[in-house]
Amino acid sequence: MKLIPFISTTIFLTSLLSSCSIAPDKEITQKEFLRSRGVAYYVIEDDIDGVLKVLNNKGEVVVNSTRFDKPVYLQIFATPDGIEVRQFNKEDYGFTDND
Repeated sequence: MKLIPFISTTIFLTSLLSSCSIAPDKEITQKEFLRSRGVAYYVIEDDIDGVLKVLNNKGEVVVNSTRFDKPVYLQIFATPDGIEVRQFNKEDYGFTDND
């Protein structure tokens, strides 16, 4: 019976560790970044060079941006298949520019 908690703990830790971001194998260039389909739809308010530096070191970055004049957060991932983007609306999470 002690095997069940061990197995569930092992599965949990494996899924947790596999979801952590790691640096990409190949460094992403500014040209690749700006041409990526997901990023092209947004106006990123942060410095592109700083975003690329964090993205190439950590594998993911969260930036302030706008889409259709609506403030959003972008979570950008560097994957072997290219750049992936997730959008989070600031209003949905109770964030305002005054916070």
